[in-house]
Amino acid sequence: MARLGEVEEEFTRRSLTIAVLGPNLENLDDTGTLKRYQIRDALLDMGHRAFFPEHHIDSTAPDWIGQEQDLLRDDTVDLVIILHTENSWGAFGEISNFVSILDIQMKTAVLFPIEHYKPTQGMTGNIVQGYFVRMPYTYEQMEICQLVSECTQWAQQRQIGIWPELPPHFRF
Repeated sequence: MARLGEVEEEFTRRSLTIAVLGPNLENLDDTGTLKRYQIRDALLDMGHRAFFPEHHIDSTAPDWIGQEQDLLRDDTVDLVIILHTENSWGAFGEISNFVSILDIQMKTAVLFPIEHYKPTQGMTGNIVQGYFVRMPYTYEQMEICQLVSECTQWAQQRQIGIWPELPPHFRF
């Protein structure tokens, strides 16, 4: 029988395949776009396989949304991180689309600025409430990508069948 320490060590060594969604990648003047690149790079530095879904689908095809959904539903994707910033309407669309798709919703962590949202108030607050992992962030937390490592720990525990109690800051 494995000891708890051995089990914990096993899941922390486990590499994840992570889709990073959020602001448009082409607008390099946008801080949200730059943060999305930083999140992907931080995940790669941690030894995970992180990618941007739009690099793996034909975004000019009429069914590109369906292609993205199929990609994210795939069992090889362990975690979906959606970075929502105050100006990322594309990320808001993804949050809205995926909340009703259980295969995606159950492995998604939504990161959003705490300053702009109140739970169950307004369209964004209501939609975000539909996700199990809701991570409001301050700009200081996002600056150091602190929440990224918390997302991966949650996904690693989920992967081996442990559904941890979420810390209070994961929910609002």
